[in-house]
Amino acid sequence: MKRIWNTIVDAGVRPGMPYREARFVRACNGIAVVSGLWLLSVIPLFLPYMPAVRSLVISTVVGAAIQFSAPLLNKAGLYRFVRIYLILTGFVLITFNALHLGHAAWNDLILLAAILVSFYYIDSLSLLIATTTIGLSLFVGVELWYALGRPALLEGHVQPEFFQTAQDASVYSLVGLTIGFAYYNRAILNATQRALDREAARSESLLLNILPKAIADRLRNTADLIADPIPETSIVFADLVGFTELSRNMDAAHLVRLLNDIFIGFDRAAKRLGLEKIKTIGDAYMVAAGLPEPRADHANAALEMAIAMQRHMETMRARHPDLLLRIGIHTGPVVAGVIGENKFTYDLWGDHVNIASRMESHGLPGRIHVTETFVQALDGKWQFEDRGLIDVKGQGPMRTLLLALADS
Repeated sequence: MKRIWNTIVDAGVRPGMPYREARFVRACNGIAVVSGLWLLSVIPLFLPYMPAVRSLVISTVVGAAIQFSAPLLNKAGLYRFVRIYLILTGFVLITFNALHLGHAAWNDLILLAAILVSFYYIDSLSLLIATTTIGLSLFVGVELWYALGRPALLEGHVQPEFFQTAQDASVYSLVGLTIGFAYYNRAILNATQRALDREAARSESLLLNILPKAIADRLRNTADLIADPIPETSIVFADLVGFTELSRNMDAAHLVRLLNDIFIGFDRAAKRLGLEKIKTIGDAYMVAAGLPEPRADHANAALEMAIAMQRHMETMRARHPDLLLRIGIHTGPVVAGVIGENKFTYDLWGDHVNIASRMESHGLPGRIHVTETFVQALDGKWQFEDRGLIDVKGQGPMRTLLLALADS
C-alpha cells in the first residue's frame, strides 16, 4: 500500500528536480488524491435523497475525477496548469454545492479551506494572490446570496433532515481538514529539521576535514584571528620521487587517482596515529604531531607516521616500482593559525617549518631524514645512521641523521 501511495505522490517528480519544486508536486498529488477520496466518501450520504440531489451527486463524482487526474497531469509535466485547474474547479464545485445546500449547511466555509489548501501546492506568489482573490470573491458572493434572503436551490425539493446531514458532513470535513493541515505542517517541519540536521552534519564533517576540531570550535565561537604559538611540535614533510617522470606518461584521470590512493593511505595513518594533516602541495604531503593540542610523544608519533607512510608506499610500488618517498622530519616551536576567508586553511609558520622542509629536500629517496634536534626528542628506542654535517639552505651546516634501514 505504501509503495502504491509513493508512486502516486511522486508522479511527475523527475531526477534532478529542485527539492522545493518536488515538494510542491508531491503536495499537489497527495492533496488531490485525498480530496478525491473524501468526495467519494460523501456520496453515500446523498443516495437516500435521490433523485432530488442528482445534480450534487454528479458534481461530486466529476469533482473526484478531476482530483484523481492530478498525478497523471503532473506526470505529463503540466505542473502549472494542473494547480490552477484543481483549485479553480474546486472553487466552482464548492460554490455549486453551497448554493444548493444553503447557508445552514456551512458548505461555503469549505471555500476558505480550499484557499488554504492552495497555499500548499501553488508556489508562485502572484498566482497565489490571484486564486485567493477568486476564492474570497466567490465566498463573499455566496454570503451575499444568503444575505439577500435567497433560499437554497434544493430547499423544498428534499426532506429537511438532508440539510442537517449536509451540515454534519461540512463540520466533519472541516475538522478533518484542520487535522490534516496540522499533520502535514508537522511532517514538513520534521522533514525540514531532518534536512537541516543532515546539512549541519555535512558542514561539520567538511569543516573537520579542513580544520582540527579544537580550531573549528574556536572559529565558530569567535571572529578573532586564530594564531597560536606552539612550544614544540614535530613536522613531517614527504615528497614523491619519480612522480614527475611517471606523470608524463599518464593521463589526468589516472594521475589524480594515483595521488588520491597514495594520500588516502597517508590520511588514514595520520588519523590512526593522532597527527594533524596540514596540507598537500602537488605531490608533497605535510603533517605534524603535537598540535593543536600538545602531546609529550609528538616525536615518536611523527616517526611512526613516517614509517607508516613508507609501508604504504611499498604497497603502491607493486604497481609503480619507480615511485619512492623522500621524508624529512624536524622538531621545534612554530606558530599555527587560520588564514584566508573563502578557502581558509590551518597552516604553520616559522623557521622550524623551513628546516623540516629542507630535511625532505636534502634527504634520500626511500629514507627518513631527520635533524639532531628531532632525535633528541625521541625516547631512544630508534636507531639512526649519522649523516654528518650537510649544508642546509638558509641554515648553514647542520648535523643530520637517517633512520636505520633495519628499523624502517
